[in-house]
Amino acid sequence: MGHGAGILLRGSDCFYQHLPPLRTWAEELLEENNFPEPLPEDAFVFYMHQGYLFYFVRVGEGDDPPVYFYSEAMDPRAFIKAHPNLADFLNYQIEVEVHYRADHVARLEQSQVGKRVEGSCQASRR
Repeated sequence: MGHGAGILLRGSDCFYQHLPPLRTWAEELLEENNFPEPLPEDAFVFYMHQGYLFYFVRVGEGDDPPVYFYSEAMDPRAFIKAHPNLADFLNYQIEVEVHYRADHVARLEQSQVGKRVEGSCQASRR
């Protein structure tokens, strides 16, 4: 458990084997971006995506702390309180994946319908 989730969170460093270096990677990202604030001492970085954004919790904020977010793509750059807790973060990630997959399936189905229509038009011309 904690070593993967199939297609969920693919491309993200968030599973057990990724956790040890995440804080260092997050600090390096902040330094590369000349971010003026240090990562809080009690920050536990648990998720990084493609090296340009990360999420963390502050362990000193209780048993169900909010989830913070940083992305070098944001302007202005800041630590943003993104989710009220880890459960909300995970639900959001699942919803994003479900919507992405549904959109992908719809596009595939549409492309198949287009091919069938195109194929029947060519057959009727013969």
